[in-house]
Amino acid sequence: MVGLIYCRSGGGKTVCSTLVKGKKNLLLCSDNSEVVLNNFDRPNLTVHKITHCVKDNASDETAFMRLAENAAEQGYDNMIIDNLSDLFDMWILELEEKGGSKDKRQDYQLVYNQLKRLVRKATMFKCNVIFTAWQETRQLVTPDGTPYVNTMPKLPEKILDNVCGLCNVVGYVTHSADKQGNMRWWYVTKPTKEFYAKDQLFNREAVYPEMIFERGVK
Repeated sequence: MVGLIYCRSGGGKTVCSTLVKGKKNLLLCSDNSEVVLNNFDRPNLTVHKITHCVKDNASDETAFMRLAENAAEQGYDNMIIDNLSDLFDMWILELEEKGGSKDKRQDYQLVYNQLKRLVRKATMFKCNVIFTAWQETRQLVTPDGTPYVNTMPKLPEKILDNVCGLCNVVGYVTHSADKQGNMRWWYVTKPTKEFYAKDQLFNREAVYPEMIFERGVK
């Protein structure tokens, strides 16, 4: 099963995604956010920092893909890839550093295809996969003229539906305080005009992070 969670930078993606139940979990992190886990107990988690996507030359774009595929064969219950928005930027920057194509549109198309390929392959991995992404907001207007804010994963528009369409769960990370003042986090999984979300697994409107792949509700 594959999920994607998203929110603003610093909004809790890394902390929440690593709460997923599993005896052996892996975090592949590209954006340096793994340091926040020093403040939390994650005894079942192995952390691997992603340092590059491209290897040796601009035509070898599969370095990260091999890393993910190899990790999926190591007996993990869950793999968290943190995060797709940053991976896209890293991939483009690496191609530029190595010369890239004369027509930069070819570099972008290459990375578009690689990210789509990554998510498609994740649906066939032997472990569950959770992708994270930053959020993007748009000011829109309903047909009757009412303005509203639409929040979605920060991914290129050309591949947004491809990526999210392959995920079983897409959730927006949010939280609130209970009567004792303790914070409780959850994912909004009900699609609305305000939030890009879905839950193909159990048709939930919201779910706690640890239960993203299990039957249950917030």
